[in-house]
Amino acid sequence: MVDSMNRARTLQPLPLAAALRTIWRLLLSAFLSLFASIAPGHSTRRGISGPRSGFLQWADPASEPPTIGNQCMKVLVSAYACEPHWGSEPEVGWQWAWQMSRFHDVTVLTRATHKRGIDAALPAQSPEARAPRFVYHELPAWMLRWERILHLNPWFHYLLWQRSAWRTVSELHAEFRFDLLHHLTWTEFRSTPAIWGHGVPTVWGPVNGSELTPWQLMSVKYPNAMLHELARNCSSALVVPGLRAKAAASSAILVSARETEETFTKLGIRTVLLPECGLHWRECQPRVLPEGPLRFLINGRLEFHKGVHLALQALAASGVDAGLWIYGEGEFKAVLERLTRNLGLGKQVRFMGRLSYREMLRREADFDVLMLPSLHDSGSVGVLEAMAGGLPVICLDCGGSAIAVSQDCGIKVPLGDSKTVVVGLANAIRRYDADRSLVAVHSQNARRHVLENYLWDRKGEQLDSIYWQVVGG
Repeated sequence: MVDSMNRARTLQPLPLAAALRTIWRLLLSAFLSLFASIAPGHSTRRGISGPRSGFLQWADPASEPPTIGNQCMKVLVSAYACEPHWGSEPEVGWQWAWQMSRFHDVTVLTRATHKRGIDAALPAQSPEARAPRFVYHELPAWMLRWERILHLNPWFHYLLWQRSAWRTVSELHAEFRFDLLHHLTWTEFRSTPAIWGHGVPTVWGPVNGSELTPWQLMSVKYPNAMLHELARNCSSALVVPGLRAKAAASSAILVSARETEETFTKLGIRTVLLPECGLHWRECQPRVLPEGPLRFLINGRLEFHKGVHLALQALAASGVDAGLWIYGEGEFKAVLERLTRNLGLGKQVRFMGRLSYREMLRREADFDVLMLPSLHDSGSVGVLEAMAGGLPVICLDCGGSAIAVSQDCGIKVPLGDSKTVVVGLANAIRRYDADRSLVAVHSQNARRHVLENYLWDRKGEQLDSIYWQVVGG
């Protein structure tokens, strides 16, 4: 065991080109954080004028929904990411937009790249449901070409999109006279949303960003990842002093993680905790008590902050004859495959590649426990779907997982240094392996917990209540 752990400590090589790219991203991230923290309204009127690539309306103009007097508002939702069946941010944007269209006349401003997916999904929606309008906004073609040439970070595109979209929001407001503007995605607090500065009540969030990577969990073994996480931590820290100005521009601020809630609270800013993810009710076959080796599941992008390297070390340290199936792709995959070999886990760990959202739902029934050792995720649709399917969860006690996973439906491992976290994860693996009845109990509790607290229809009602408090206040 000790020999395998020592072999795993081999340094990840850092070629000069990779080092220069990482340093460039570090500097760019810090600059963009400062740029994004400029007080709301500064320079937005002089922003780049990106063309609206289309305006689609699927409601009969003659039967336009009533206004506030009859309990229906005109709402603009700014959702940079908005597309079904993608999971993550696009799924969050799509689901919230449709939820609010249950109650209000909703117009969604999103990227032009989502149009094809949205058009394909619309026929599958209930004909009785009131569909949102979708407006597609994108940066000019010349700017997109320079982005590709310079290999700029997607964050750079997002920031410019927000600034250029200000004019589109202004034009839409002149046309529809919105009662409320809501920034939905991305769900981060570093940028200046396009919805501010229009003289209309605004809702910002759910946002996140304070879930930092603890320095004790960074490692020189993975220098590229370490520099990336340092850049992220620095960019978040640089934004904090400007949060008061952003709060002044917002009628209500929603947050999706305790860490972000605490950051605002320390500044004397009131927020509402509302996790960004939800799920729809679905049938689930009753699970039987697992026999034989436990089957653990990890699903998501293979990046350092997902903590898969910690899960691999924990599996080796546990000494348990269990299997671990890893679904996903990412730049950290080669490192994880090498670590698997060095730990002698070749017969226990399988890398399965990326599956579609729907296919992954079908595969979850083959597993006993979900592992989520992520260092700073604010929320995950995949976690909720796995819990709805009856999978208990082993996770770190941070970010969105700390809220979604209660004590009676999973095991939360406290943060600490790498050795402490690996020991905690290994103990959780041993606990489930030794007590299969606990797996069954946590399985039932996991499904009940998410169906009671995370159904989209219920979350839509919560947000509708917030909307009315904002407009009525």
